[in-house]
Order: sequence, then C-alpha cells, then structure tokens
Amino acid sequence: MKQIRCLEDFEAVASVISGNFLSYLKQEFYGLYEYLSNGEKIDEFILEPYQAMILLEEKEELSNFLNNFLDLEFMDEVKLTNFTVLRIGILCDEDVQLCYAAKNNNCNDINEG
Repeated sequence: MKQIRCLEDFEAVASVISGNFLSYLKQEFYGLYEYLSNGEKIDEFILEPYQAMILLEEKEELSNFLNNFLDLEFMDEVKLTNFTVLRIGILCDEDVQLCYAAKNNNCNDINEG
C-alpha cells in the first residue's frame, strides 16, 4: 500500500507505475490539488492524512482494507485501456478518502497500463 499526500509522494509512485494508470492518478491528484489547495503552490500542497490517496497494490490489501472500513461511500470501476481500476471512497473524518486498486489486483497490469 502506498499513500500519496504531496507531489513528492506522487513522483515516487510515478517511478514504479506507468501508462494509463499513471495518467489517471495524475489527473486525480491534480484534481484534489485544484479543489483543496488554499492558494499554495503544487510543491507545497499536502493532503491531510485522512485525505491521502491510497494505492492498494495487493489483493490481500484490498480485502483487508474493505473489511476494516464500515463507511464505504462508493466503489466505482474506471475502465482504462488495458485494465480496470477500482476507485473507492471511504468516509473518513467527515470527508471522503480515495483509494485505488487494479480490479484483478495484478501489479504487472498496473505497470503496463
């Protein structure tokens, strides 16, 4: 499991994934920046811990994650070119935390997306 709270975190994740999944996560991160920033520059922007983007990498992580949260707000399937991503919203401190997982939970698909 990886957390993305700032541009540095996003760049670290970008070094291990590629393609359509990376583009999708970039769009999501910059969308959160536009919505939640208070005028700070992108390299100063930090999501609160309960707003962090969570990247679930293993099938067991997804199962454990979903079993530990009773406040599932939504679960969407986002179809990318080579695979499908689960976009999961968890109600956390009166906000929705976004979590992402490859539907078949195969990291090779994430890296090739």
